[in-house]
Amino acid sequence: MKDLEKLVQPIDGYVKILLKNVDVDPDNVSRADRLKAAMKYHNQGDSFSAMEIMVGRRVDSSENAARMYAQLLIVNKMTNGNPESFYEGFAHIYYPKEE
Repeated sequence: MKDLEKLVQPIDGYVKILLKNVDVDPDNVSRADRLKAAMKYHNQGDSFSAMEIMVGRRVDSSENAARMYAQLLIVNKMTNGNPESFYEGFAHIYYPKEE
């Protein structure tokens, strides 16, 4: 994952707010920085926001992705998985619309 340490990907406004709430500058934030922020949310008990930070956008609870993330989170907790590796595995899925 060394190649991803400096990778900057687009994120939506909601994720920018989440990052600001844990004192992470949302401008040109790398994937490694987002992982650190996700771990802060995880440690505060907010695993869903941690997942949203890693995918780069707000995930509506009615989306299939939200149900899948919830199931993955349960499996990770049941197996005592490494939370950093867990969040690192989420693919980035936010792509802003070009105007």
